[in-house]
Amino acid sequence: MTKSYPTVSEDYQNAIEKCKRKLRGLIAEKNCAPIMVRLAWHSAGTFDCASRTGGPFGTMRFDAEQGHGANSGIHIALRLLEPIRGQFPTISFADFHQLAGVVAVEVTGGPEIPFHPGRENAIEKCKRKLRGLIAEKNCAPIMVRLAWHSAGTFDCASRTGGPFGTMRFDAEQGHGANSGIHIALRLLEPIRGQFPTISFADFHQLAGVVAVEVTGGPEIPFHPGREDKPQPPPEGRLPDATKGCDHLRQVFTKQMGLSDKDIVALSGAHTLGRCHKDRSGFEGAWTSNPLIFDNSYFKELLSGEKEGLLQLVSDKALLDDPVFRPLVEKYADDEEAFFADYAEAHLKLSELGFADA
Repeated sequence: MTKSYPTVSEDYQNAIEKCKRKLRGLIAEKNCAPIMVRLAWHSAGTFDCASRTGGPFGTMRFDAEQGHGANSGIHIALRLLEPIRGQFPTISFADFHQLAGVVAVEVTGGPEIPFHPGRENAIEKCKRKLRGLIAEKNCAPIMVRLAWHSAGTFDCASRTGGPFGTMRFDAEQGHGANSGIHIALRLLEPIRGQFPTISFADFHQLAGVVAVEVTGGPEIPFHPGREDKPQPPPEGRLPDATKGCDHLRQVFTKQMGLSDKDIVALSGAHTLGRCHKDRSGFEGAWTSNPLIFDNSYFKELLSGEKEGLLQLVSDKALLDDPVFRPLVEKYADDEEAFFADYAEAHLKLSELGFADA
């Protein structure tokens, strides 16, 4: 059977060749060829033909896989590789780990093994699958809601809650503010099954990032590595749409640690989706096209209430505050400014309790 290998850029191929030279030096100096072969083997040897899961796709970087019994001591290889890994950030972990195994065989007198770069990390593969699902099902709004409601429970004081995969528990799905969230989880199940090494925490936040991108919004940086927490937060930490500015600051600023600018920028995500009376008690969309991520939310807010469109108490409160209103006006006038501030705020929300831990 003829194989069709991915095409990589000239720059990527050059990085691979430079990396090989660095790996030869490291492996010769440290006499660590055996553990590099083991790293490559144990990364690749998890592949399952039936489910098309596992395999040489960089997942050994996760603590969960390093913790498998068969991988005891594999962290030594990863620690040795860290200095070189840092020099080649454009090379995927997937390619890097397999390249280390190929070079180890060569350095110790074995055959030269052809190497074809272009393996994607599990996160990148998962992103592709999520793009397809969200585009097909038009489910971007509920994916953003899943990511938000997962992350928005973070409490600065107690360091509990946050984007750590606890929405997988029935208890958290049962919180009043999460009514209907099970629909998002059900839609995600087939993709979730293909990526068992990705934590629920990363998976739920990745779905939100991809949902914004697919609907025309800004690209939001994504940093994997969140660990799943064993129990959900208490109910009552998410914002209440029937309350005003004081409440918004209590939840977003005092509880989560976000800024006034973050509050307004994040509110702009209401450009996506609609309320359903059986879930929230409200009915309707904020904008005329609730499947497109743009700055329409702010334009509609400034133009006043219209029949068929929704403006909640928490939305209209943005117009009454001397700090919030200028930001609303700025974002209504300048979509690029909104996108830049939204991407920054979404990133902060998705990493509450994670990046600063």
